Amino acid sequence: ETHLIEALEDHYKDNRKDERRCSEKHRNDVASALKSLVEGSVHVNHRTSLALLVDVVALRKRSSSDGFVHVDLDSNVTQVRSLDQDDPAQASVVTEGFVALRRRILQKSGLRLVTVKESEWRDLDDSKEKRRHLRGLLTNLGDVLQ
Repeated sequence: ETHLIEALEDHYKDNRKDERRCSEKHRNDVASALKSLVEGSVHVNHRTSLALLVDVVALRKRSSSDGFVHVDLDSNVTQVRSLDQDDPAQASVVTEGFVALRRRILQKSGLRLVTVKESEWRDLDDSKEKRRHLRGLLTNLGDVLQ
């Protein structure tokens, strides 16, 4: 039975497709801001111990599989508008099912996760404002800032 499980895990790892839903520039920009706020090693496109991919992570040790901060980036692809509204401007925005499930699994597994909206990030003028915005999101996680 364990041989079968290992074979399935290997098959999954060989055939998974990790389609990222945000731009590389956006991901690297958030990673740069995170590096200036936390102590540790910051990486993009990091695979957690749960085999789920997060956009940006801060690790205490380079060899860690799970970080002390995980950042997921929202883009226009990760959120969909509700179709049951007559006025599209008033339609509510809902996180895509797979994205919401992945985030829930990460959080229920005890990983600290924040979400950065690409539209809000793009509206910030300079790196100082971006760091301030990210610092505000991180303060909700507890003692992760240096």
